[in-house]
Amino acid sequence: AVVGGVAVSSYLTSPPGFAISACDVRSASELSYFEFNATYAQKQPVVIRGAFDGMPAVDWTKANFVENCKDALVTTYEFKEAAKHWANLKQVGNMSLSDYLTTHFTNGVAATDLYGFEMQLKLHCPAKLEEFEIPKYFPGDFFHFATNMTGLGWPSVLFGPQGTQTGLHIDTHRLPFWIAVFDGEGPSTRPLKHFRTFSHEDNNLRKYGRQG
Repeated sequence: AVVGGVAVSSYLTSPPGFAISACDVRSASELSYFEFNATYAQKQPVVIRGAFDGMPAVDWTKANFVENCKDALVTTYEFKEAAKHWANLKQVGNMSLSDYLTTHFTNGVAATDLYGFEMQLKLHCPAKLEEFEIPKYFPGDFFHFATNMTGLGWPSVLFGPQGTQTGLHIDTHRLPFWIAVFDGEGPSTRPLKHFRTFSHEDNNLRKYGRQG
């Protein structure tokens, strides 16, 4: 599934003053680039199912990353409700990806487990870049144009064991983004990640500017 949206957080109750609306769910097989641009791009979030069908990336699993990214490092964070850091995430430190996945990526982990945020593919596991293509809906990257085509480290991978979460936050420069969601145990139809999205035009978001 691919989500294009603005201010995104997971596992949140609704903060006072925010209105929450349902998010459209579309199939990549029937959603054209032109309809996406007219209806969703920089306007509203959407879940697109099947955008990576037929690509090797659909088989990305915990075991696959342990086997193919032996030298990779991931930065870990812990969610703290009262933390003043971005998204209420307090940095814990760096650890090898294989150790992180083996230690923290198991079923039934506690809600205080560590969130792997985030690992740059081009630095830590460049071979993975050959296993997917950017979906047709996202042909350009603002930061590549603004940084003389060097970018800011994306695409990257985020690892979220069951029970991890982020607080309400505003993403870099309030720009829209996309994220692909995979099950670390293999293809699955179960819900993998819960999102709450809020309009970037909502003035209530201003109080979260320090965390964005």
